Amino acid sequence: IRDSEVHSSGKSGVIVAIPPAGTTVASVLLDGVHIVDSAENGILVDGAFARARLSECVVRGNATGLAALNSGQIVSYGNNRVAENVTNGTPTSVVASQ
Repeated sequence: IRDSEVHSSGKSGVIVAIPPAGTTVASVLLDGVHIVDSAENGILVDGAFARARLSECVVRGNATGLAALNSGQIVSYGNNRVAENVTNGTPTSVVASQ
């Protein structure tokens, strides 16, 4: 998803999830996406085979900015702005841009 905005979601802005017994991979790349003012999570990644990669994203004004559950992976390229959420949260890993 590129150059988009998710604004004022009643739940979570972006959800990447796999059922607990699932082995299918769910992956999304967010590039230049603004996720603001969600009632719950800005980005929720849930499940061992669920992954979100973030580059140049703004995650602001959500209850929780970044949430990784059940071994979900939030991979940051280190150039995002996650601030002004009730709880900011952190990526599960940061990789260097090449």
